[in-house]
Amino acid sequence: NCVAFATNSLLLIRSLEKNIPDSMIWMCLQGNGVTMEQLQRQWKRKALYYIGRAQLKRKNYQEAVVHLEEAYNLIADDASLAKQVAELKALVTDAKARLNKENKREKDTWAKAFKKGKTEVESIYHDPRDTPTSSAPTTPVHSSTPLDPNNLKFDLSDLGGKDDKKKKKGAESSTALSSWSTPYFYTAFFVAFFAAVGGGGSFWYFNHRRR
Repeated sequence: NCVAFATNSLLLIRSLEKNIPDSMIWMCLQGNGVTMEQLQRQWKRKALYYIGRAQLKRKNYQEAVVHLEEAYNLIADDASLAKQVAELKALVTDAKARLNKENKREKDTWAKAFKKGKTEVESIYHDPRDTPTSSAPTTPVHSSTPLDPNNLKFDLSDLGGKDDKKKKKGAESSTALSSWSTPYFYTAFFVAFFAAVGGGGSFWYFNHRRR
């Protein structure tokens, strides 16, 4: 509530300052004996003071510093208000110290969070090749035998299509037929020849005997 009421008072005073000396309100205030020094050094300073104190209690240190410094600058050269000047100076110093402490704490918090996040990212994307390895000999995981071109053997029997297989099968059948049919052919020929000769001889013999 203090911040709200003091802020409203400060807004009215600043609006009035912009319209001096033509403001009807200012003319009325002057008619009641209000002076420019009273308007700024008393009313405005008190509004700034209450706002600054309230913001300091609420730990809004940045707002507290702004309003307390403005209040201090209004009366810093007024020897008659030395007590108020000393109080405002102490409040400004305290508010700045608290603000610096808070900024440092926030900076440290962000630094720790950034460091933690960086460590987590490095652990996820860590390349094992970057890790130093010992000089002890290690057994290779995979081994291979050198290729000897003189010992290469290829079975090309299955590389042909169905036609090649049929041709090969027909050639084998023809070879088998030729190897087996030749002896049988000559045997059958001689059997038929002797049978014909024997039959003819027998017919001639019996026919000649009857005569």
